[in-house]
Amino acid sequence: MIWQFIGLYMVILNSGISNIGKEIFEMAEIDGATGAKKMFYITLPLIKSTLMAALLMCISGNMKVFSQIQVMTNGGPGNASMVMALYAYKRSFTMNEIGYGSAISIAILVISLILIAITRLIFVSKKED
Repeated sequence: MIWQFIGLYMVILNSGISNIGKEIFEMAEIDGATGAKKMFYITLPLIKSTLMAALLMCISGNMKVFSQIQVMTNGGPGNASMVMALYAYKRSFTMNEIGYGSAISIAILVISLILIAITRLIFVSKKED
């Protein structure tokens, strides 16, 4: 599943990097910035919003993974590949515990919102006065 979406995130990050003007990198080279310094002090701050959008898409995609695991392993062997969405499905429709499955689904939502909030706190910088 990693290989399924890695191309999408690479295209998103590549488009963010390609939107940075070459003049900025030329000015950094004149000031004596090396490759690592250009990456940390120029490239990453300028693609912060693009990186955040890709990360939020990745988090939301990972939390709703279900179909591939259900088709390939059905959570097995044992419970080795069990994810929360598949567990909620099994509790709801196999064991007829609809309320418990709904609670698991709400837990997936809450965990997703917490991860997104943490990501936003990390990436959103405070405005300087």
